[in-house]
Formats: sequence, structure tokens, C-alpha cells
Amino acid sequence: MKKLHVISRAAFMALCLLAAAGAVHAQDPCFEPDNGTGTVTLPPAGCAYLTADQVHMIIDGLPADTQIILAPIHEDFICRKLGQCGTPGGPLGGELEDFTSTARFQLSGTGQLAGWTRTVAIPLAVQTATAPRRRGATIQSFKTDMRRIQGSITNDPDFDLLEIVGGTDNGSSSPGTTTLTRQANGTYRVDSEFTVGYKIRFVGAAGGRVAGYSGTTGSTVKMKAVKLKK
Repeated sequence: MKKLHVISRAAFMALCLLAAAGAVHAQDPCFEPDNGTGTVTLPPAGCAYLTADQVHMIIDGLPADTQIILAPIHEDFICRKLGQCGTPGGPLGGELEDFTSTARFQLSGTGQLAGWTRTVAIPLAVQTATAPRRRGATIQSFKTDMRRIQGSITNDPDFDLLEIVGGTDNGSSSPGTTTLTRQANGTYRVDSEFTVGYKIRFVGAAGGRVAGYSGTTGSTVKMKAVKLKK
């Protein structure tokens, strides 16, 4: 019960820090154009996935009552095959989407790391699975699953290694759902979210803020597709 109390307290502190730093981005619903087949291409390239009230955290391997809080934005989706992410099939019977993306984390420290803030960008390789959908239907609702999400940075001033690994295929159940609702102008509103299981591993760099520390923290976070306001 003690560890659960620490995580809850850290999450509360994270929200205070995010509000103070302006890291909670203004956002609109996600809308995507018809790709010519009565549906949209996923992932929604004009949108991002972020959390409304949850954060990633690094807890293990740090001093007592010290956490690294990482507020995530998952964006910049690029299909591995030019213009087409999806291929038929996969465990849900619809498609598999393979793409690269970027996880941008607004990092804040607590405890012995209080006052430490910076932004970290980690390039990711991602695969998602979707169930079949009714192309052309006004409302298309189907199950999704984050199969794999993985990326890392090395030789950073603060981290010799900062790695995130998640998804169902990596042992961290990551179910989701997507609903596409056609609008009067022919676009679709995209209501899509995943509950992503993940592990973050870090090794502190000599001379950096976490020098001499290393560890792996696992948890889950809910991420939702939105359109970020400029």
C-alpha cells in the first residue's frame, strides 16, 4: 500500500507542475479526411495522442521520495510504407499499422530532483492492430490494440540510456477503441484511445542530474487522439 500512496502523491504533484509550466496543451477534437475508401487512414496523421490527467513516471532506481515525471505527447506519425501504414490482417482481423513517431516528454523532477525541468524527444517504432470496420458507414466503431511501441535515446547529457518499451507483444497489455463519425463536410471525427502498458528504463550519465542512478519503472497510461492548437 505504501508504493501506491507514493504513486498517487506523485501524480498529484505532476498535475500541479504541469499546470504551472503550461505543459497542458490546448486541444480540439481530432478530425481526419476520407481517404477515398469510406474511412480514414490510421494513425491519424494530423493529430497527436496525449493524456488528459495522467503522466509517465520514473520511480525505481531513484532516491526515496524522488520521481521523474514525464508528461507525454505522441505525435509525428510517419508510415513505414509511403502513404500507407496499414496492411490487412493481424490479431484483431482488420489491419496492422506500422509507423514511426515521436514521444515528446515534458520532464519534471520531484524530491532531490525538484526544480529540474526539460523536454526529451524519443523516436519510436510502433505497430497497432485494428478490428474490421464498416467502410462507408456513418459511424465506424472497432477495437484496437497497441502491439508494440519502442524507442530510446543514448549519449544524452543526463541519460546514457532512456528507453521506453510497451505494447501487448512486449508483455504490457495495451487495448484500445476507435470510433469514426462522419461529419456533414465529409470528414470523420476520430475518437481513439489506448490504455498503454509500458516500461521506462534509464541509466544516468556521468555529470548529469541522475548520475549514478539506474532503474526500470512499469505502469499504464491512457492516451487519446486530439488535435493540438497551435
